[in-house]
Amino acid sequence: MGFFANISDSGLVVEHFTGDSIPTSEGNWIEHTYMHVFAGFTYDSDLEVFYPPEMFPSWTLNKNTQMWESPITEPTDGKLYTWDEENQEWDLITE
Repeated sequence: MGFFANISDSGLVVEHFTGDSIPTSEGNWIEHTYMHVFAGFTYDSDLEVFYPPEMFPSWTLNKNTQMWESPITEPTDGKLYTWDEENQEWDLITE
């Protein structure tokens, strides 16, 4: 079983397929080994990796980890937090 992504000219994954052979529909299909790639991801052809969609406008993409990072590190005190984009801070989830 293989994983296939249809990549637009801008690198956006527009369609994803899991199957035994590359799809025959039109497009720029590439085979890959990443299990969790979906439409909306971006393909970096230079590094041959996929990035998930941007979470918030203030976050930056770390190409080494292939993950988006907040401008302020999330607290690591074992509690749950959610990002407040308007105030640029982590809010404790109390309920």
